[in-house]
Amino acid sequence: GGARGGVLEAEGMVEIKFRTPDLLAAMARTDPTVRRLKAEATPGWEAAVKAREEVLLPVYRQVAVAFAAMHDTPARMAAVGVLKGVVPWVASRAFFATRLRRRLLDEDIIARIRAADTLVARPAAEQLLRSWQLVALCNGGRSESTDTDGPKGPAAVQLAAWSNDDKLLGDDKAVLAWAASKEGRSAVDGGIADLRAAAARRLVGATLEHPGGREGVVAAIAALGATDEDLRQQLLQALHGRCLKREDAL
Repeated sequence: GGARGGVLEAEGMVEIKFRTPDLLAAMARTDPTVRRLKAEATPGWEAAVKAREEVLLPVYRQVAVAFAAMHDTPARMAAVGVLKGVVPWVASRAFFATRLRRRLLDEDIIARIRAADTLVARPAAEQLLRSWQLVALCNGGRSESTDTDGPKGPAAVQLAAWSNDDKLLGDDKAVLAWAASKEGRSAVDGGIADLRAAAARRLVGATLEHPGGREGVVAAIAALGATDEDLRQQLLQALHGRCLKREDAL
């Protein structure tokens, strides 16, 4: 590719970094004729040097522009770490189409994560998604655990060494294949379900902290008898078990 990353064109960079006095100084160091005329200092040498400089100045300016342009090529930018890599032109269409599909996939899952728990900020949702993807890719596409204890849960901490190296996550095809697989869909759906359940537990716990909230929960459980008796019994059993644990603690 021939993409450039500089803010200024090469000509503009030369006007700032390699002005005419700098070109004349370079000429005095590198041109044998100018060096000889200055060394001999014969009568009229200053006029001869000036004439020589006027002839060489356009050439030196072209060389300076080419030199400045060399520092802004894709290969050079990749070498100094400004770019992660250079995409060949013949492969660019397929590469960016796959990258777009990957970005759209990530955005969709991030939106689902934040919808499941509104307290999860975008950076935390991105980190949680990365941990899911890294677990799967490090296990050959198998998601052993989604670990939704939070963006700083055990899985994310365990994968901290890999998080700084995007070689695995940079494989868009592998991530897309994982997301389309049964294991990938199950991992994402399970992780989001756990997030939703954790958010619900937090909400109910906060509601029970207030007398009015307790009355509302009791009324809601009572109303379930007419619509979902099984769920009502499950809630009652859970509350009964929690009360027994509290009595044992006392």
